[in-house]
Amino acid sequence: MTKIEGFLLHDKCTIIILGAVAFLTLALPMASAQTPVSIRALENKQVIGQSVYYALDEASELIGQKRYADAILVLNRTVEKDPINIFSHYNLGFCYLELAKIAESSPPAIDHQNRYVTLLKKSEFHFQRVQQLNPDLSVSYFKLGKIALMRDDLNAAEAYYREGMAVDPENAPLAFNLGRVYDQAGKNQKAIAEYKRAISLDPSFVYAYNNLGLLYEGQKQYTLAEKAYQAALKQDIGYNYARLNLGNLYAELGRLSDAQRQYEGVLLREPKNSWAYLYLGNVHFLSGHYEEATTAYKASITINPEFATAYYLLAVSLSKLNRIDEALSASLHYMNLEPEGKYSEQLRNLIAILKIQKSMLPANLSSKSQAIAP
Repeated sequence: MTKIEGFLLHDKCTIIILGAVAFLTLALPMASAQTPVSIRALENKQVIGQSVYYALDEASELIGQKRYADAILVLNRTVEKDPINIFSHYNLGFCYLELAKIAESSPPAIDHQNRYVTLLKKSEFHFQRVQQLNPDLSVSYFKLGKIALMRDDLNAAEAYYREGMAVDPENAPLAFNLGRVYDQAGKNQKAIAEYKRAISLDPSFVYAYNNLGLLYEGQKQYTLAEKAYQAALKQDIGYNYARLNLGNLYAELGRLSDAQRQYEGVLLREPKNSWAYLYLGNVHFLSGHYEEATTAYKASITINPEFATAYYLLAVSLSKLNRIDEALSASLHYMNLEPEGKYSEQLRNLIAILKIQKSMLPANLSSKSQAIAP
């Protein structure tokens, strides 16, 4: 699985040539750094000393500039002056969590893992202090659940989200996140129940419809999956993750014209979506329209030149058009990007076949005009 901001790409099912990628919404991160004013709006009654207040305001400005290490220095001073200041602990937790995210995405160093774990522990400590100081502040449960997921501790994440739901049972995002944890743990029925609860609390919750659709699809309840994706799009016509998943469902069911309409709908709203072009190419390929498939795969590569899977599919499509040199070139591009990738063995076989067929061509003829021998 590959994380991207806000979402998870989940290799889920197979559409003939390609393992289709379903777009599964990741647990919502929710709140950002809190200033004294914004937490005060949450009806926290704690009185802040003037010097601490100004220090918190300074820290908030530093956080806004993403100067998290500098903000931590200021916030540590506020904790020394007022150890039970909820604002200080919340923003310290936030800063350590952001630094952990940066460490997670940074190139590995000698002490990379130790630093990452230490930052998560410090973040968790301060959000736990927030929880202790005000158990009714549901935002702390979001953050603690997120930290547990970053530690790959599904049990702890489940516990935090369940505690949050006990405090705030009408909180749809918390219900969604609990469902997402069950989803990751393979507890599908519990996940479905929590996604449904999130929808009942907030009927416009498109992420819950999307993930519900994926679960139904995995259970081969295709009508329910279709309805879930359509419900997401009814709430937000521009929610392209649901539209891609609906297209993938139609392709899996052999409804290629319906799938094509969904992928074209994505491209209408998001012209640089490389996945939509790739899936559109698959529809054309399965329909025997190899020229159109080739055009779509090339568009996907133009948008994302490092998209190895698109090179694989392009090579296969070009081979169907008897364009041997181009097929070889696309194959080699894939092998350069992912020499031991998912499709590397298939491409090694294809390259060997193409080279044999090329050697059989008359020297004075272009390989583009020659058929590949059976």
